[in-house]
Amino acid sequence: MAGATPRDWTTFSVPGLAQQQQVRLRALAMADGTVRPVFEANVVDTEGGDAFAYTSLVDAVSGAVLVRRNRVDNESYQNVFTGTFTALACGPKHAFELTDDLTKSINALAAALPLDDVTVKLWGPGDELLTDRDLLTSPELMTYPADSIPAGTYSIRVCPFDAASAVVGQYTPGVYTSDRGSSVARCAPAQPEVALLPGQPDPRLPRGDADQLGARLLELRVGL
Repeated sequence: MAGATPRDWTTFSVPGLAQQQQVRLRALAMADGTVRPVFEANVVDTEGGDAFAYTSLVDAVSGAVLVRRNRVDNESYQNVFTGTFTALACGPKHAFELTDDLTKSINALAAALPLDDVTVKLWGPGDELLTDRDLLTSPELMTYPADSIPAGTYSIRVCPFDAASAVVGQYTPGVYTSDRGSSVARCAPAQPEVALLPGQPDPRLPRGDADQLGARLLELRVGL
């Protein structure tokens, strides 16, 4: 384990993780007004190009994980289109590109005048119709969730619900994607624990200066 860096970080290796991991002693203000000593741990791994990074604040006495944040930011898509439709024809297909397979939802909100009742269709790569949504009157919301949506060219199309629904025929759809969903391509490890290795001081004893952190060998159990 390397020594502490100028910002009080202690770095060390964990089997199964490509990068050096970081941990330092901090204090965390709680909602009930108390302050807990915590270890701030950065668990990072980018082996194989799959970015994986979590910051956890672990209670230095009990080992409970008090705060945990995913530090990976994936590319998302956002755009606004405009178009028109008639009683006999849908509006044009509005194409957009997904550059990775980390997307977990595609969402479109088509705003038209209340007189126009529209549906929103989503096409995927190969011009495959993925979903056709009609809720009530305008605006119309389309949501397409999946565990992993592959990269490729997608498009949305706004159509009249029926011939009588096309009164004005003008619309503005907004499209946005998200990498958040019910599951992830690479699941987070089990909640990490900070444990003292055998032969080291009891973590429940009073702690002195944060410089002593280097003498307290830490083991991040990340379930690998």
